[in-house]
Amino acid sequence: DRERAMRLLNGLYLQAGLAEDALRIFDRAAATLPKDRNRYRLLAVDALIRLNRSAEAQGRNEAILKEDPNQTDALVRSASFEIDRGQVMESIPRLERIVHLTPRNPAALFNLGRALALAGKPGLAQHWLTEAVRLAPGLIEARLELIRVLFVTDQYGEALAKIEAALEVDPGNFEAGLMK
Repeated sequence: DRERAMRLLNGLYLQAGLAEDALRIFDRAAATLPKDRNRYRLLAVDALIRLNRSAEAQGRNEAILKEDPNQTDALVRSASFEIDRGQVMESIPRLERIVHLTPRNPAALFNLGRALALAGKPGLAQHWLTEAVRLAPGLIEARLELIRVLFVTDQYGEALAKIEAALEVDPGNFEAGLMK
């Protein structure tokens, strides 16, 4: 489907270090394809995040939410920005609502797990991170956060097994390599 193809293209551009090119493509597509405007705007937010232009990414994400306050991906990103700003406790209820409405959303599950880990609730964090990894095995950030939770809860054998699994998915992942 078209959305998967655009996400794949975005991922390829970002992995190749061509985030500026991806941003231009998605901005142009958002301007010329009104039916798919928000999809491309969300992909542009991803590119901005990759370019470390967080303030601009947050601004664009908020613009999407002004037009469509129920846009799930933008709501998840908004909660992720809250976590990044240290507003962990504020993000948890928002993420819990999103997970309740879209229980198969790996990004929401990952961010809920991440927030719960930061809030000192590793058991709950482990549950949601495990579910995120189950639904999206390639979501390396969820795998890494799960490994950190396993270490914190003294589940070393499980953590080592998860490190190996993460390296199978992403053999060159620097952080997983360091954990090993």
